[in-house]
Amino acid sequence: MDINIIFLFLLMVSGGAIASYICCAVERNKSLTFDRSKCNFCDKELSLKELLPIISYITLKGKCQCKKKNIPYKYLYFEIFLTLLLPLYYFISIQLNPYAKSIEVLSIVILAYLFYLDWEKMVIDMRVLLILFLLTLLKYFILGLSYTDFFFNYSTAMFLGFIFLFIVSFLYKQVKDVEGMGSGDPYLAGVLGFILGINLMLPVIAFGSILGICYHFFSMRKKAFNLQKKVPFGSFLILAAIIINIFDILLLPNFTFTF
Repeated sequence: MDINIIFLFLLMVSGGAIASYICCAVERNKSLTFDRSKCNFCDKELSLKELLPIISYITLKGKCQCKKKNIPYKYLYFEIFLTLLLPLYYFISIQLNPYAKSIEVLSIVILAYLFYLDWEKMVIDMRVLLILFLLTLLKYFILGLSYTDFFFNYSTAMFLGFIFLFIVSFLYKQVKDVEGMGSGDPYLAGVLGFILGINLMLPVIAFGSILGICYHFFSMRKKAFNLQKKVPFGSFLILAAIIINIFDILLLPNFTFTF
C-alpha cells in the first residue's frame, strides 16, 4: 500500500481525535495537557469506543452513555472540520521540507484550538499564541527565509495586523464607551500577519469582519439572540486566514499537488 495513503489516513484520524480532545479541554476549562479525556456530564474517563472521532458520535447516536444527555452537534462539526483540514493542508503545501510541513500542520492544530476557545469562551490564550509565533519563526529559519522577506514582508504584516485592530478597538471604545473587541484580537491579527505575509493580512481582516457581520445578522433572526452578545471575532479571523491561505496556495501558478 502506498505510504501516502497510510499517512493520509493517520492525518484524518489524528485530526478528528485532536478536535474531540480540544472540545473536551475547552468545555472543562482546561488548557491542552496530556490528561485523559473525560465526559463533560459525569466526569467519567472516556473509553476507546467513545474516543473514536465521528464514528463514536454516530454509534452513540449523539448521546452520552452515562446520563444519556445529548452531545452538542458542534462536537461532530468540529471533528469533521479538522479531520478534513489536516490532510488537506499537508498535501496542498508547496513546502518540500518535511520539517516545515510538519510545523504547518501543528500550526493548524493550534489555530483550531484558538478558534474553538474563542468561539466558546471569548478568550485568546496568549501562551498558546506565543507558541504559534515561535513555531512560525522556527519554520522561517528552517526554510532559510531572506532577511528582506522576513522584515519587510512578514514582520511588517505582523505590525500592521496588530496596530490596525488596536486602533479600531481604541476608537470604538472612545466613541461607544464599550469594548469593541477582545484584548487578544490585535495580537492574534499580528501573529496571523506574521504567518501569512503582508499581501494576505488585510484581506484576512476584511473577510473575517464580513464573516463576523454575517454571523451577527444571522443570529439576530433568532428570538433568543441578545444584541449585546459579543461576536467571537478571533474565531472568524482564524477561519478567514485558513480559507484565504488555502485558496492562495491553490491559485499559485507553480502549484503542484504533493500527494
